[in-house]
Amino acid sequence: MLLRPGNMIEAQDFPYIYRWPQFPSRSGQHCRIVVCGTMYTCLVEFADGFRMITSVNLLRDGIPKLSSVQSGRNPDA
Repeated sequence: MLLRPGNMIEAQDFPYIYRWPQFPSRSGQHCRIVVCGTMYTCLVEFADGFRMITSVNLLRDGIPKLSSVQSGRNPDA
């Protein structure tokens, strides 16, 4: 994916955060899973178009979820 002026990237497009301190240039960046493989591997793509094969264990959900208090739902109901 090429980034162009005016091209908006939304959090839904890259819903995961890559976390691996031994690869500091990518740690903390948003990414998306392109394809899943075997033995917990996946191909991920970052917003700048860089792709790599990594473990799904190194990805965290990057879209914050609404808690029951924030959404106005009663958790005891």
